[in-house]
Amino acid sequence: MLRTIVLLLFLTSTINAMPDSLDMKIGQMIMVGMKGTTVTPNSKILQHIRNNIIGGILLFEFNLNSISTLQNLESLTSKLKAEAKIPLLIAIDQEGGKVNRLKQKYGFDEMPSAKSLGDQNDMQSLSKTAQIISTALYKAGINVNFAPVLDVHNSLCPVLGKLGRCYSSDVEVIAQMASVLLDSMSQKNIIGVGKHFPGHGNSRTDSHKSLVDVSNYWDSSELKPYQKLIKNNKLQAVMTGHIINSKLDKTNKPATLSEEVVTTLLRKKN
Repeated sequence: MLRTIVLLLFLTSTINAMPDSLDMKIGQMIMVGMKGTTVTPNSKILQHIRNNIIGGILLFEFNLNSISTLQNLESLTSKLKAEAKIPLLIAIDQEGGKVNRLKQKYGFDEMPSAKSLGDQNDMQSLSKTAQIISTALYKAGINVNFAPVLDVHNSLCPVLGKLGRCYSSDVEVIAQMASVLLDSMSQKNIIGVGKHFPGHGNSRTDSHKSLVDVSNYWDSSELKPYQKLIKNNKLQAVMTGHIINSKLDKTNKPATLSEEVVTTLLRKKN
């Protein structure tokens, strides 16, 4: 059974072959997970790709073979891409630190957390890490990375601050540091995805476990990293947070389902 993920991204990149039917267009908006570390010619995932039913694959750590990981991963992504009539998105969450699929135990270089890089405040270390991440993704055949995190650091946030996933509590620093990773990935034709719009860093609960309401904690300054990176043509895609923010949507719809947040604020105002 495939794990289906609706691709809530707003890509500005151009693809060479455009879908020519409604079914294909819908399919290109869907990203799925897959089982296993290999595929065969008869694998259902390859059939779906051939038929343009899906537009992307999201890889997890369980898709990595523990032996010759990079070589096997590159082989897997190559086989997936070879079946696609429309360029296939192959994504992963590779932030570094706690959210780190390409671990050292698989033969990859160390990729420190955003918070540790922010605390160092050293552009050389930041650039080196950005190059390590983008090079590893490129060699593995991955062209979408669900990073960088653009949320503000708050140690009270269980899913972000406590895990060291945010660069800083200073929105200017966040934008500056995130741009280094985005530039490095862009040079290798990897789409970086800023997350979690419109701001998850000040939440007090984990949106993986329940619906989170940030209305009492969110501040409009949390939009600034997105605004700055979009203005400077650094950000190709954005991931929304599944969070309620009544300051932005009076109907209390979570951001992922909110026209006020996704269309009015993100697409029209940024």
